[in-house]
Amino acid sequence: MPDTRISELVRIWIDGWVVSRGSSDPIDEPWGWTIDVGQPKHVARHVLPEPSEGDVRKIVAATSAPGTWLKLFAEEQAVLPWVGPGWRCDSPGFLMSCHLVPRQAAFAPSRHPARTLAAPAESPRTSSTRASGRHTESTHRTPLLDGQTLPDAALVPVRPEVPAGYTLTSWTRGGVSRVLVRTRAGHFAARGQVAQVGAHAMVDQVETAVEHRRKGLGGLVMRTLQSTAYEAGARTGLLVGTPEGRALYSSLGWTMRSPMTSLWYEPSEAAQ
Repeated sequence: MPDTRISELVRIWIDGWVVSRGSSDPIDEPWGWTIDVGQPKHVARHVLPEPSEGDVRKIVAATSAPGTWLKLFAEEQAVLPWVGPGWRCDSPGFLMSCHLVPRQAAFAPSRHPARTLAAPAESPRTSSTRASGRHTESTHRTPLLDGQTLPDAALVPVRPEVPAGYTLTSWTRGGVSRVLVRTRAGHFAARGQVAQVGAHAMVDQVETAVEHRRKGLGGLVMRTLQSTAYEAGARTGLLVGTPEGRALYSSLGWTMRSPMTSLWYEPSEAAQ
């Protein structure tokens, strides 16, 4: 039976992806969506949330343009036998989601004392408080790690601290918020961006320079993007991560929802 939830998540992901990359609107297909990207080595992509052998083989047979990509939400070993010569396999991807909440949350000042509800220090949801007396609360409540809830109106974002020796710059343009981390001398260290569509945010192109890895910069970028998206009204985060990034995202509370196999068409000169 088709996993409609994965299809919904993939649709939310591509809606954010086209904003992040400035691509065309997704075109509905019987098997998913086609997106025109318009780059020399990435002309277009076909996205199949529930790929079947028949659909993949039809797309492959109809493809002659180099730079055509397939994004298949399935294990690599399951779909590779369905494509023929000229198709190259990129690194595995992982569709991940996260319920966005700030790293800390607190009520606005109240005459009643507050009770702390602590979460693990390494979680993006580190601590929360809820008034113990009577208080008028929002009807929409955000779940905490211990099963209790807080109204969204009680949550206030907390920005992560920038490590010594680095600077962080952020800006938003055209629906995309970007974060740039540099050394004090101005050298590139890390980056990332997030595109928001309604209550959903799609994190994209998170990267840390090799010489600056294992210094907490990836976590800094992710927490900043998550806080930025939360402040703008997003409550669900989505991304497709690499094997290298999956451990970081998992440590920040992201959950793997589906594997993704990424292929592109690059026929040999003899075949063209």
